[in-house]
Amino acid sequence: MNLKSVSYSVKRNLPGTLWIDAHRDGVKDPKEIVLADCKLTVKPGAGNSSGKTYNIVTDDAGNYEVVNLPEGNWVVTPEAPPSTDYERVYDSDSSLNLADWLVLVTMPVEGEAVVDFAAALTSSAKKSRAFPPPVWMILASS
Repeated sequence: MNLKSVSYSVKRNLPGTLWIDAHRDGVKDPKEIVLADCKLTVKPGAGNSSGKTYNIVTDDAGNYEVVNLPEGNWVVTPEAPPSTDYERVYDSDSSLNLADWLVLVTMPVEGEAVVDFAAALTSSAKKSRAFPPPVWMILASS
């Protein structure tokens, strides 16, 4: 009897986007500004025996992706909003009124799980600011 060894790779990726949600609707519209160079941490969640923590940064389009993430429960947390003029308004596992910018995600055996986050100007900042947006936001979207 001739036995052959077979190996295959399993794809488990965790992509997402961080943006300024001007409409406060949890949907990334083409004209909404992204959060580039924003740091996120992905660490093991409940029941996950992985000892690995992933520190990632969003690209110029506000996107990030952790590739080859082991199966199991993970906790995804971005750094604080860009300034005190902004508040957390959306994340993938919370309602629009309860965004805590902490997402618990379970990676499947194969495939991906998407986790998004959004911030928006506070009502007091809206009243005190003239648009267009602050310079740092214009630079972040280029």
